[in-house]
Amino acid sequence: MILLIADDEELTRNGLRTAVDWESLQIHKVLCAEDGIQGLELAREHHPDIILTDVRMPRMDGIHMVEEIRQFLPDTGVIFMSGYSDKEYLKAAIKFKAINYVEKPLNLLEIEEAVSEAVQNIYSKHPAPVLEPVFAPDNAMRLASMLTRPLPGGGSIAPALYGDITPAIGEGSYITTMIIKFMTPISESVSLHVPELIQFLDTYIKRFQLADLFTIKHDLHLICHLYGDTRPSYETIVRIEKKLQSFLGTRQNYFIACGKTVHGIHHAYESYCAAVVLIQSSFFYDYNSILSQNEEPDPVPDIDNPTTAFSDILQQKDSALTQQFLDRLYDSFKNISRYLPNQVKDIYYRLFQLLQNTAKQMQLKLMLSDTGTETILDYIGSTNTLLELHQLLTEKTALFFQSMEEYVPENTTIYAIKSYIGENYDKESLSVKDISEHVYLSTSYVCTLFKNETGQTLNQYLTEFRMERAKQLLSDPRYKISDISSKVGYADGNYFGKSFKKAVGLSPSEFREKMLP
Repeated sequence: MILLIADDEELTRNGLRTAVDWESLQIHKVLCAEDGIQGLELAREHHPDIILTDVRMPRMDGIHMVEEIRQFLPDTGVIFMSGYSDKEYLKAAIKFKAINYVEKPLNLLEIEEAVSEAVQNIYSKHPAPVLEPVFAPDNAMRLASMLTRPLPGGGSIAPALYGDITPAIGEGSYITTMIIKFMTPISESVSLHVPELIQFLDTYIKRFQLADLFTIKHDLHLICHLYGDTRPSYETIVRIEKKLQSFLGTRQNYFIACGKTVHGIHHAYESYCAAVVLIQSSFFYDYNSILSQNEEPDPVPDIDNPTTAFSDILQQKDSALTQQFLDRLYDSFKNISRYLPNQVKDIYYRLFQLLQNTAKQMQLKLMLSDTGTETILDYIGSTNTLLELHQLLTEKTALFFQSMEEYVPENTTIYAIKSYIGENYDKESLSVKDISEHVYLSTSYVCTLFKNETGQTLNQYLTEFRMERAKQLLSDPRYKISDISSKVGYADGNYFGKSFKKAVGLSPSEFREKMLP
C-alpha cells in the first residue's frame, strides 16, 4: 500500500518517514508533502491508499486537500493529525469518514495503531485478489467493485476470480468503464429502479457484442464496466451513452461519463480513473449531461480579474451591464475542465462578498438567505453545479438593483445604529450604552434621535428585530427551539418564550407548528 504524509513541519515529515517501520504495517511506499497543494499533486500521480495529514497547512489545509482527493480517490483512508485546539475544526472531517485522528504532539504508537486500523479497514472492504476464493453467484458484482481499486502492492487478479464470468472477461478483453453519478442517493430514489436500468442497458449493448459488470459506490454512483472481444468504436460508446440518457430522461438529476477503452482486465482501473476525472468536472455542466473528453484545450477565460471588474461595474449602477458581465463570466467557465470546482467557487465567493459589502456601503438591505443565518460559504456550498451558483449570484444581483431603486435615504446615524444591531443582536449583553458608544454619541441623544426618526424606542426596535429573526429561524426545521433563543440574544429560554408570545401572540412551538407543513 501507499501512504501519503502531508505536514508543513519538515521535522514531523522526516521523523514519521524514518521512525516508523512501515513495511510491518504493509505500507510499501511513503510519500511526503509540505502542504495541501503538493499533497494533491502527489495523490493525482500516485493514488495513495492512506493519507496521514495535518489539519492546518499553508496554501491548502488538510480538510480541503482531502475534499479534492476524495473526488478522484473516494475510498482512500484518511487520518488527521491535529492540535487540541483543532477539535472543533475537525468536525468538518466527519463528512470524509476519516478513519481516525491523532493529537499533536504525536505519539508514534498511536500513529502505528491508526495506520494499522486504516489498513485493516481497506482490506476488509477490498480483500487482496490473490487470497480471494472462487466467488459465489455474486462474483460478477464483487469483481466489478474490485476493478475500481488499484491492485494491492501492484499485484494481479487471479484468473480464478473471473474465469467463470459469463460472457468471459480476461486479458484479451477490451474494457470501458462508465459511471452514472446520481445527485440523490440511489437507495432513496423513488424514480430510479436499478434492476430495470441494468436490464435495459444489458439488453441494448448486446447488439454491439458487448457485456457488462455492475456495482454501486457510495449510494450515488452506478459503475458499469463494458467489455468485449473487440474494441468498441467511439461512435458505439456515444450511442450507448445517449441511449442511456434517453432512458433516464429527466426523472432525476445525473451525469454520465465513460473512461478510455483499455485492453486487458488488469488495466480496467485505468479506465475507471479516466471516468472519475470526467465526473470531477460535472460541476461545470448542466444536470443530465454526458461528460466527454475534450480534445481541444479549454479556452482561457477572457476576464483577467473578475472581482475588480465586478466592482467597477457595480459602481456604474447599470443592471443591464452587470448582467452582461455575469453572463460572460458564466460562459467563461461553462463546460470546461481547466479549473477545479473549488477554484471557481472561490471566485464566486469573492463576488458574493463584494456584492454584500457594496450593498452595505450604499445602505441597502441585501440578505443572502431567507433566515439571515447562513454565511456566504454555506450559501455557495449548497450548489452542485456552476449553473446553480450562477443563478444564485444573478438573483442576488437583481435584488441589489431592486433595493437600489427602492432606496429612500436614511439618516446616517440611524443606519449605523440599525447595522450595528443587525450584526450584534445575538449578544444578550447588547445595550443602549453599547450602541451609543458605537456611534460616538451620548445615550440620551441616541435614544431621542432614534425615537424621533423611527417612531420606536431603541429597545422596541431591538426586540422587534430579534423576534423577526426568531420567526425566520422557527420556519426552518433544522433549528431546535432551545437553540434559537440563544441565537437571537436570549440566554434564558423561558424568558425568550414569554417575550415571543407577547410580541407574536403565539408561543415558539405554536408558531412553528403553524408555519411548517
